Amino acid sequence: MTLQKIQNISPKTWLIAVAVFALVLRIVFVLATPNIGSPASMDAGTYHSIAVNLLEGKGYSEDGQNPSIFVAPLYPLFIFVVYKIFGVHPMLIELIQCFLGVGMALLTFLIARRFFSQTISLIAFVVVSFFPDLFVISTYMYTESLFVFLFLALIYTAL
Repeated sequence: MTLQKIQNISPKTWLIAVAVFALVLRIVFVLATPNIGSPASMDAGTYHSIAVNLLEGKGYSEDGQNPSIFVAPLYPLFIFVVYKIFGVHPMLIELIQCFLGVGMALLTFLIARRFFSQTISLIAFVVVSFFPDLFVISTYMYTESLFVFLFLALIYTAL
């Protein structure tokens, strides 16, 4: 492919190509590191336990007996809904978070496009797509992926 052909590729095509590449890399990373963000690791166990207890009719509780008042409800409810629809598969949460990660990058592009040039917006998209912390957090059952995605969606809708 010559430089002229590369320069003729539309920004939309670049956006789609980078999004697909980022999604595939995230999914491969999740599948290659299956125990990194498993329910056995720190807060993930709390969120997983609450979701499973909700499924079993034991209420919003970590131990199935006492209500959990120190854990914000959105993320455990998100896990509960996924488990209710697809069954208890913690890795599925991480795979969904891969899509949220790419969604974060797309929302960043859309927000940046409102204030900056298309070139700057595409650069912001690429940076967020491959920013190591945002990339790795997809592999953990932590609130950050859902929170950042929803936060960016809120900013975008407010503009």
